[in-house]
Amino acid sequence: MAARETSRDGVRNVRFLTPRRGGAGIKSQNRASENLAGYLFTTPVILGLAVFTLGPALYAFYLSFYSWTLLNTMHFVGWTNFVQVLTLPLFWIAVRNTLAFALIVVPTQTAIALGLAAILNRQLPARGFFRLAFFFPAIS
Repeated sequence: MAARETSRDGVRNVRFLTPRRGGAGIKSQNRASENLAGYLFTTPVILGLAVFTLGPALYAFYLSFYSWTLLNTMHFVGWTNFVQVLTLPLFWIAVRNTLAFALIVVPTQTAIALGLAAILNRQLPARGFFRLAFFFPAIS
């Protein structure tokens, strides 16, 4: 069955009336099978992320509470390693350099790259050559 309605702007809309029984069950079964398929496709990626990224990170955090030189046995030192690192002047120099890189070099490099991309997107003589010259190191 179809019901015809006219909206305020004069456009005719057709709305199909479906019976209440039976329709909802089919939609929920399709949705459940689509959800299951989505979970099955994402499971290997999540497992790989957990095994190869999260696992080593957690193990490194665990090892940071121990003193160990591969030749000696491990012994627990607690937060001593963190206190030693935070009191080293070299650590704070490294933090300053990292912040300078992140706040100065990265935006500057991004702006230069965007500018070059805008220039190479124009109709220029030998545009193909310049595109190849910039892109070739990425593929060789």
